[in-house]
Amino acid sequence: DYDDPEIIELDSHQLDDYLPEHHFDLVLLDIEGSEYFAMKGMKDILSHCKTLVVEFLPHHLKNVAGVDVDTFISALPKHFTKFQLPDHNQEHTISEVKTVLQKMYDSNIGEDGIIFTSN
Repeated sequence: DYDDPEIIELDSHQLDDYLPEHHFDLVLLDIEGSEYFAMKGMKDILSHCKTLVVEFLPHHLKNVAGVDVDTFISALPKHFTKFQLPDHNQEHTISEVKTVLQKMYDSNIGEDGIIFTSN
């Protein structure tokens, strides 16, 4: 149950440490609310990717990860210039990311894969 997850402690490692100097054109993250934590551990990889597709589910961010919109946004690489919400048939400039994601978060509206691009 997402609202009452079992806590299991385990060792974790940053993906940047396992794949140093690897570059990917596309990174896809769909890990049930833990996308923020994954992005924190792969800053170098993300700084070189051209496209990032990331699930955004407010319920999971709040209740599983304990992450708000500002925290989520802080993990996004700074080189992206626009983002798309395919489930909602919308495209926005990156300057709108805070407003759009906060509105979705407050209304508990998710997106299976926000597509961030740098061109």
